[in-house]
Amino acid sequence: ESLREGVFFGTTNGRILDANSALIRLLGFDGKADLQARNLRDLYVHPGERDVLVREIEEKGSFRDREIQLRRKDGQVIYCLASGFAIRDTFGNVTRLQGTLVDITERREIERQLHQEQEFVRRLVANFPDLIAVLDRNGRFTYVSPSVKDILGGTPGQYLGEGFAV
Repeated sequence: ESLREGVFFGTTNGRILDANSALIRLLGFDGKADLQARNLRDLYVHPGERDVLVREIEEKGSFRDREIQLRRKDGQVIYCLASGFAIRDTFGNVTRLQGTLVDITERREIERQLHQEQEFVRRLVANFPDLIAVLDRNGRFTYVSPSVKDILGGTPGQYLGEGFAV
């Protein structure tokens, strides 16, 4: 109950046997009974993904850090890192599954924004008419803008790793 990660026990067919309060909050349910009334498979944006994960657990015993999309009770799609493993009886049969979910929706949004910003800067620098070069502490080129071709006649790749000569 003290974990921030959502933890649950379920069956291979998707029945939720138990869940901690973090999972209930993560998925936007009012309580454990509210969540247990749903089949875990129905919470997947792509239910076939769950089938693949269950088969992997049955065959290999576990999986770790798979990115999945789930739909909260209010319909909002969230991205989670899922891990799970099989709990087996003395004969080796899977009796139930244990899983953990970590919400990475915010992290994915930050990464998307960062990628957009990097792409904007890349296009800006690539189209800037003046030569732009970046050197490391040893005076070697780590970046040379495409305008080097118009100004010096070479390609950016010719300068990368080379030292700056004054």
